[in-house]
Parts: sequence; structure tokens; C-alpha cells
Amino acid sequence: MHPALLISIVLLAALASALLLSRCFGARNRVCCLMYHRLLPAALYEKLQGTERLFTVPAEEFETQVCELVRQGYRFVTPEQIIDFAEGRETLPDKSVLITFDDGCVSVYQLALPILERHGACGTIFMTTDSHSAIFPESDTTQRRMTEEEMRDAVSRGLSVGSHSVSHRPLRGLADEEIRHELAESKRVLETITGREVCAFAVPGNWYDARVLRIAREVGYRGLWWSNPGWVRPAGTALGLPRIHIEGHYNLRQFRHALSRIGVFQRALLSWIKWLPGRILGPRFWSPIRRVILSVVPGGYISLGRLTVAGLLLVGLIVFLIILAFAQR
Repeated sequence: MHPALLISIVLLAALASALLLSRCFGARNRVCCLMYHRLLPAALYEKLQGTERLFTVPAEEFETQVCELVRQGYRFVTPEQIIDFAEGRETLPDKSVLITFDDGCVSVYQLALPILERHGACGTIFMTTDSHSAIFPESDTTQRRMTEEEMRDAVSRGLSVGSHSVSHRPLRGLADEEIRHELAESKRVLETITGREVCAFAVPGNWYDARVLRIAREVGYRGLWWSNPGWVRPAGTALGLPRIHIEGHYNLRQFRHALSRIGVFQRALLSWIKWLPGRILGPRFWSPIRRVILSVVPGGYISLGRLTVAGLLLVGLIVFLIILAFAQR
């Protein structure tokens, strides 16, 4: 590899790290959105394998996390409040949190909703409207989607409903009219079921591009959430809001760390690295590769120490390659 190219890579990595650090350790005017998918009792969670250990949270651990948010003085807010905050129309205290659940699995209704009710908290379900669409290949078949009756009851008990598309397909790989159908049809169906406006959308699989944001605005969404880690800040627009994914294996210490500044920085940096191949290859080629990787590496907790060691090894490797390239000239 040419030395100039190696130096450019190092400078690009340093610039990306500096930008992430400035966002994570900058102004305090920020609030957070947490991303969950589904719950199971702890005894059943222990039997899960692969990606399901990332996207499923033990119900007992979820209650511990909600209690921790209450103990720390967090204020539970709605998508509409987050949208107004992001657009600069509403002020929220720093310790404001939106709890979201993607897909609309029945465990949110059966397990998460009673926990939220016990602690005076609210949450949001981003529903995929086609109940037969695949989410994860190895999903437990008992994790069906919520029924229309369950959705209406959940709304009456304080949960809000947003869209997660019709079929959960990667939107970036679709034609414009297919994207429009996924966004507009799911919005129409959910508004018919709940009798309420659906103004929030969460991107399935985090596959988005400028077309998705444009079409979301055109069909009437005010807020669009993706899976990029970070905090919501007043930015003049709510079409592109970050969330912090809470993985199923987190204990309380790891949950606290995930909400800290250094924890968000770690997640943002790792997310950028993990999704770089996907941005290059696209969903058609990267999705199956990613599934294989996640099935082998179950996404263990990344501590600051481990991240530092990995970073030093990477920098050392780059420096070694630069020296080697100069030595061979």
C-alpha cells in the first residue's frame, strides 16, 4: 500500500474520532432515545443463541433498567416531544429519555407495558404492519406481532405507535415507489387501527439514504429515527434521530455505561466501523455476511480498556505498515 494512502487513512480516522468526541463531550443540550426490540423471561433468554442475544432483553433486566432511569431522575418523553426538541420548538431537560421498541412483537405488550406502567413510564412501538414479514431468520416463532386489539389497548394505556415500514425490507435497496409504499401504506394502516396520527418512523435494519429521508418527509412523517448511536440535539430537523441500542446481555453496570458520554462515543465509533462495509457493499451483499458474523461473535460488551487496546493495536499496525513501505523504497 502506498505511504500516502496509509497516511490519509490515519488522518481520516483521527478526524472521525475528533468529530465523534466533540459531539459526545460537547454541549449539554441533548436527550437520549433507547432502542429495544423484544423481551423474554430470563430463564428463556439464557437458551437464546446468536443475534437473538443482542436483540432480546430479559424482562427482569429491562425492569432493572427502567428503575435505574427513575432513580437517576430521567423524564420519560414522547416522540412528539423529541421531534419538537430536535426542531427547536421545545426545551427538554438533559435527563429526558424516549424508550422505543422496533418491530412490534407481542412481548412488548405482554411484558414491557406492565413494567412501564408500574414505574410511571411511557414508550413507543415502531410497528411493521405485515405480520408475516421476516425480522430475523432465527427468531422465536412465539414472538408474533401484536394484534390490532393489542395495539389499541397499548395505546389506551400510554404507549404511542410509530411505523417501521410494511415488510421490514432494506429500504436503501428499493426503488423510489417501493420506498413510498413501505412508508405511506404502513402509516395509513397504523392510523386506521389506532385512530391517531402516526408522525414517527424508524428505519428497518438502518438501511437508509437521502431518498428515504426525502420520501419520509413527503408522505407526512415529522420524525425519522435510525440506529446510529448518539444523542438528539436541537438541529432544525427531526429526520435523522439517533438511538442507543440496549443489547440483551447488558448488566446494570453496562447499561449505565451505555448512557455515559464515553459509552456513547465508543458505540458511535464502533458503529461507524461496523457499518462501513455495508455502506460500500449495500444491503444485498452485506446483510448475509453480517448475519454470519453476528452468529459467530455474539456482540459482547466492549469496555473502554478493550477499545483502547484494539485502537493501539490498529495504530501500531498502521505505523508498522508505513515504516515497512518506506523501508522497501
